[in-house]
Amino acid sequence: MNNIHEIIKRAGIKPNNYRVVDDGIICNNQYIIRKNNNPIYDELTNRTFDYIPKTRMIDNYEIVEYIEDKKEKTEIKIDKLIDIVSLLHNKTTYYKRINSKEYMDIYEQYKNILIDIDMYYNTLADKIESETFLSPSNYFFIRNITTILNNIKTCLNKLDEWYKMYHEQNRTRVAIINNNLSLDSLKEDKIVSWRHAKIGNPIFDLYKLYQNTYRLEWINIWNKYNEKYPLHREEIELFLILICIPYKIELNGIEYDNVNNVYDLLDYIKKTNIFINATK
Repeated sequence: MNNIHEIIKRAGIKPNNYRVVDDGIICNNQYIIRKNNNPIYDELTNRTFDYIPKTRMIDNYEIVEYIEDKKEKTEIKIDKLIDIVSLLHNKTTYYKRINSKEYMDIYEQYKNILIDIDMYYNTLADKIESETFLSPSNYFFIRNITTILNNIKTCLNKLDEWYKMYHEQNRTRVAIINNNLSLDSLKEDKIVSWRHAKIGNPIFDLYKLYQNTYRLEWINIWNKYNEKYPLHREEIELFLILICIPYKIELNGIEYDNVNNVYDLLDYIKKTNIFINATK
């Protein structure tokens, strides 16, 4: 915090009030000041991407215009966000040369994730099945374990197919990606946080956004994005594999929460499979 106070002084800001948020502070309800080593703002400005808050960098700190969130209908907000994200990708896209090892790295990364999740759920199922009396959440989980494990198996098979088809390509498309998109990212038609931004595959912005908003009508979101920034077949297939991967849940808290956790996981799998089928 002492470092932030020094940055405030050097920026010529007179702090009348402030409050702590995440790893920084909101000062005078005008600025968010926090540590950030990411130089992405200069690149965004160079590409004339204007949908970012006013920002100053002093040493390894960013001083960002603080924007209050306005109440907007979710459907309106997601439409705006997709417009802005597709514009970001269009303005910053370029092709880079890659080798087969880079595809191997992607393949092995997500295969290891899937193997780990498969092992996790098999171990959890074995533990629950060894119990004499099952709680409602454990019973609910065991009744649906086949759905979860089959989903993992499908992801593994699709990942193998993706790698066999594309591992010999020698170039790929990349862009600046925000890498942490959610509906909260958009305030007054600006994407407000860029601390996780990097150069990468555009699908990872969609992937993060999907995880945060999968209950929305994603086929409409998908079609809108693809109209403005058409994805390649390789990108589409990898995106569909990633969203298909089930996340881990824990069943060791309040029973009401445990039941909800199982329900939410099954709901995610169901809605994701419906969406994947709608894209075909």
